[in-house]
Formats: sequence, structure tokens, C-alpha cells
Amino acid sequence: MVTPGTSSKMSKQMKGIKIDAPENLNSRKKKWRESQYLDTWVNAIQRWLSMKGITLESKEVLDFIGFKLQGSALTTYNHHLIKEKH
Repeated sequence: MVTPGTSSKMSKQMKGIKIDAPENLNSRKKKWRESQYLDTWVNAIQRWLSMKGITLESKEVLDFIGFKLQGSALTTYNHHLIKEKH
């Protein structure tokens, strides 16, 4: 049974575990055109960010996602950033 005390202890233990970031999303690769791969990638990003203690509403999330995109996905992301500045 997980109690508030044990969940805190588990959180401290989790900080010592290194979890690699999900792979880069390269829109040129055929697999990213299938929604199952994209959905799985988005879920992995959400879990990874949560484990790192980054809230999904923060600007840090967008900054991180920008590093994980390649090809036209990165171009679309950059266009979004330019629109947000104006």
C-alpha cells in the first residue's frame, strides 16, 4: 500500500534513476506519418517531463520539444514560435 510517507520516499529514489529522453521526431521518417507512433511519442514525452518535474504548462516544455523535432516538424514548430512573438 502506498501512503503519503512511502510515496515521498519513492520520489526520492526516482530522482537517482536516469531515464533517457524519447527519440527525436524526424518528420522525414515514414513511421511518424502513422498516428500510433506519434501518440506513443507524445505519451513518452509527457511521462519523461513528469519524471523530470517539469509541468506541462511551462515554457520549458516548448523549449524541450523544440530540441526533439527535426525536418518539417521543426519548421512548423519554429513558425509557431515566430507567430507567438508577434
